[in-house]
Amino acid sequence: MMERWHNTILQNLHDVEPPSLKGKPVIVHKTGNSATLSWSAANDNYGIKSYIIWVNGKLVATINQNNMAYRLKDLKKGLNYNITIRAKDWSGNMSNEIATTIKMKKQ
Repeated sequence: MMERWHNTILQNLHDVEPPSLKGKPVIVHKTGNSATLSWSAANDNYGIKSYIIWVNGKLVATINQNNMAYRLKDLKKGLNYNITIRAKDWSGNMSNEIATTIKMKKQ
C-alpha cells in the first residue's frame, strides 16, 4: 500500500500534462439575480483536483473535483457576465478555458 502511494506521488511530481475540458458551460437555471451553470467533467491522466471559476476576469470560486455545477448569486439586472472555467489537476497543471456569457434581463 505504501509503495503504491509513493509511486503515485512521484508520478504526480513529474506530471506536466494539463487536464482537458471540452464543451461549454450551460446555464441550467436562472432567476432574477442568480444563475446556475453546469459543465462536463474534465479529463486528466492522474485526476482532477478542482475547478476554478472567474466572472468578468475576477476569481470567484475554487470548487472540488466532484462538482461540475456552480450557482452565481447577486447578479445585477441589465448586465452581462463573462464566465470562465478551468480545471486544475493534482500537480497544479491548468486546463484550457471554457466560457460562456450570462445576459441578465433589464426588467
